[in-house]
Order: sequence, then C-alpha cells, then structure tokens
Amino acid sequence: MEVKSMAAMEKGADLEDFTFEIAEPGPNECIIKVETCGVCYSDIHLLNDDWKLSKFPLVPGHEIIGKIIRIGSEVQNHKVTDRVGVGWQRISCLTCKECLAGNENYCQVNFQTTAGKYYGGFASHINVDSRFTFSIPKKLDSKGAAPLLCAGAAVFSGLRAAGMTSGQEIGVLGLGGLGHLAVQFASKLGNKVTVFEYMKERTELAYELGATEVIVTSEGIPKNLENPLSILINTVNKPIDLRSYMRLLKPKGTMNLLASIPMIEIPYSSIVYQQKRIMGSVIAGRSEIVEMLQIAERYNIEAYIEDYHLDEVNVAIDALKNAKLKYRAVITM
Repeated sequence: MEVKSMAAMEKGADLEDFTFEIAEPGPNECIIKVETCGVCYSDIHLLNDDWKLSKFPLVPGHEIIGKIIRIGSEVQNHKVTDRVGVGWQRISCLTCKECLAGNENYCQVNFQTTAGKYYGGFASHINVDSRFTFSIPKKLDSKGAAPLLCAGAAVFSGLRAAGMTSGQEIGVLGLGGLGHLAVQFASKLGNKVTVFEYMKERTELAYELGATEVIVTSEGIPKNLENPLSILINTVNKPIDLRSYMRLLKPKGTMNLLASIPMIEIPYSSIVYQQKRIMGSVIAGRSEIVEMLQIAERYNIEAYIEDYHLDEVNVAIDALKNAKLKYRAVITM
C-alpha cells in the first residue's frame, strides 16, 4: 500500500514529500488512516538525532489519531472504522516482568512509534500493533485529543507517579504545552493547583484552566507558601532553581522533573531532613493511557492547539523550535 508522508532525508533537514510502501497488517497489526497528528518537541530531538535513535529518511509524529481501515487476523480489541490513537510507544516485548506487571513503558525492548526503522504519523497511513492503539472516547475532538497521546499521558502519569489523588496542594511549573494539560488534570481531579509561570500575560489563562493561585516567577520565587505543596511537577525545558522550588514542598513532598533539564545540584538538606524526594518520569503505560483518556472525556480535558495542514509541517516545527507556539501544534492530513 502506498503511503504519502513528510520526511527528513538527513539529520537537521526540513521535511519534504516522501512516498513509501507498507505491507498488509500482520496478525496483531492494524492500518490506520491518519486524520491528525500532534507535533512534540521529541520530534525535533529525533530530527536532530539528539538521542542517537534516528534513521533517515525519518517520518516524525507520535500523537496520532485516525480510523482503522484494515486489521490483522488476531486483532480482537478493535474493528475496522474504529477511531484510535497511537502514542510514543509502538510495542514492547509483552513477556518480561515489567510488561506482565502492566508497566510496558519500562520494558527494555521498547520500540518507538517514529524512531529506528519505523515511520511515524506525519503520513496518510501508519501500520502499528493494535495492542498499543487506544480507543478515543466519542466526546473528545480528534485535534484537541491528539496531544493527549504523548503530552497528556506524560503529565498524567507523572502526577500519578508522584502520588496525586485528590484534595492535595499541587504545583505546576510552566504553562506551556505540557503544563496547561497538567493544570487541567490536577484541578479537575479535585486538587488545588498553584501555577508557576514566567510570563505574566498567561495569568488569566491559568485561572481559566483551573489554577487556584498563580505565581509569576519573573517577579521572583517566594521563600515559602501558606499551603506547602504535596507535589510540584516541572514542565519547563530550561534550567530551574531547584533549591528554591524544593523549599515550597511540604515534608515528604515530591518534585517530579518531567521536562528535560541539564545537570542539577541536589538540595541535600531538604531530602534528608524533611524526606522530600526528587523523581522523574517520561511516558505512560497502556493502562494509564486508557485511564487518562477516560478522565479527559469525563472532565472535558483537551489540548489548546494551533492547527496546520500537512504541507505546513515545517512552519509548525519552526514555530515550536523558536518558542512561537503557545501550546501544542497539530497536523491535519
């Protein structure tokens, strides 16, 4: 089957028209006609081969939503015409201890949707393992839901891993593509959310998304809070003053460094004397993604997006590279 896509022919290159063939689906596979695909900063890392995973030509895209047009003989969880989503992880071994415990995202045999030998979602069609595709709830719009497959899953999993339940004081550092989703999940699940944002003009939006308090960090980081935080999740892809932010956690509070940041200096006294902890997280497991999508439908959580057509993909990538996007870009086929 012929597939039309946009691909980078070499490291750092702009994307251009690229046509390739995909085989008929294997027993557990399905072919999806792509409707929309989010643009993630991970796509830029892959295009630059920052992680030494990339093979060229490279078709990016791992926040995919579309409809199934063909299925393999063993597929039981989906049928033709189902609207489904695909995230960062294409497949795992499904047999190791982590996979059997429901933690496929920790599997050592972890194939990415758009890295190595596989082509991603900036394409008319994609062939993937049906066991790593997710039914998209009816009430969710495809464009607003596409970024949930990576960004939404990452912040939801990160908050859950840090111990989020309800009735807590939760901080979100940054109100960009990840942060604006973290605020929605934390607030809609019954928590008081404090947003730490450098840009004062985003204050009103933070409250609109569900924040209880907004601290403009360009005006300074407070030395303490009236209600210390149980959890603080960092979504800022820049160096942060970790020591100052750790002071804002209550004893046994957790800082989750979700975003990629340079080497950090650990505030030893906070960890030892108040049993605070620093953790990290990246992608979510399958059960977390299913739960995240159900919660998103129940509470009307979607990404704030800017929409581009497939032939405008380089414009979208440049906007993301140069910090001109407010939140998330999505590509419409």
